[in-house]
Amino acid sequence: MKKIIVLALAAMMLMGCKNEESEPIEMKEEVVTEAKEDAVEKESRYAHEELDAYSEVLSEHLKDTKDGFSATLISIDDDDYYELAMFDGDAKADGAYLYTYKDGEAIDMATDGFPFYGSYGQLNYVPNSGYFSYDYDGESVDDGGDFMFFAFSLKDGKVENLCSLERVFYYDDSIADVFSNHDKDISESEYNELYQKYWYDYISDDLKDLTYYNGYMITSEDEIEAFLSENDVDEIEVSYSDEDIEAMSPDELFEAFCNGDVEGQYIDENGDSYPYNLDGYEIDGYDVNNSLTVGEPVDVDNDGELEYELISPMYGSMFFDCKDGTVTLIAQGEGTAAICSCTTYDGATWIVHRDTTHAGRRMYFLDKYNGDLQIVDSINLYWETEDYNEDSPKTYYFNDQVITEEEYNSYYQAIFE
Repeated sequence: MKKIIVLALAAMMLMGCKNEESEPIEMKEEVVTEAKEDAVEKESRYAHEELDAYSEVLSEHLKDTKDGFSATLISIDDDDYYELAMFDGDAKADGAYLYTYKDGEAIDMATDGFPFYGSYGQLNYVPNSGYFSYDYDGESVDDGGDFMFFAFSLKDGKVENLCSLERVFYYDDSIADVFSNHDKDISESEYNELYQKYWYDYISDDLKDLTYYNGYMITSEDEIEAFLSENDVDEIEVSYSDEDIEAMSPDELFEAFCNGDVEGQYIDENGDSYPYNLDGYEIDGYDVNNSLTVGEPVDVDNDGELEYELISPMYGSMFFDCKDGTVTLIAQGEGTAAICSCTTYDGATWIVHRDTTHAGRRMYFLDKYNGDLQIVDSINLYWETEDYNEDSPKTYYFNDQVITEEEYNSYYQAIFE
């Protein structure tokens, strides 16, 4: 969306005027000059006109912060304008700031029950729905604690607080919990009905989190410009028919999956299939927890065809089989106790899950797949200590059978080196 400013300047024609030094002519020239100066001041720097207003908000906020802050542009409602979220930190006291845009102005969305936010809270929204919510686990004390939930709607630049629920609970079962909405006592059934309506009915794959950590860090005016310019591009929605997807080459299919235009699947150990996509990840990003880089294709299922690899800096590799219009996740890291990779051993490729980050143990679990993505063989190699102390005596295993240290080293060299 572009903001177009049109200046209509009326031309004055002076007929039969012989006084070349008349004041009216000089005054009209001054008016024209001022009008041109105003036009320059009003001209938008961005294709998205709301970003000009947000630029001022960000600049003013930067003046008030010592160490910078995190900012995110999102679409809460469906009016084609971004909303702006800002976070000073992850503590509740840091708060959260939300702005929307209407009639050429950035509008503060603060209302009753907001802005609360922090390490014990969660801020969520459903894109283009007009819905956002916040929940907060209050400080626990010896006899109990409390839980608060706030739901909001955004429409035509106005925020409505749909509910402000609170549940005060006690560890002593003889004391009944207390429920309220907008600081007025309600029954447990009324509380559950509102909670169901404004939380559970919105839980879906479309629900997004807003946090300090997944925003753009701003510590200077240059970073404000970079942040807004990066978001000053409309995303082009791509839609493929089933026939288009089936006709894609493996390379095209993988690229479409990484772009979020094609949904993949994950098949669990029972053979059940579940939808899978990369929501929450950024390809070639910089967040150690939520960014992925593209690895080199490798034949991890030993069928003579290459599979595709995405690499997480925290959890290792994700391997995908892309063919016949289907993207299937074969294996991925499952936390720091099961970082994923692959290796070549005994004439085949094996997918490896390893635990090498915890004291007192080093563990490697290997699975060999066939072209039908079935595990046809598995082996393990590991050592551990009785008290998980690095300096304590180690016991070595191959396929859960005790072996010597020399045998362990020989297997390790053959499998990994």
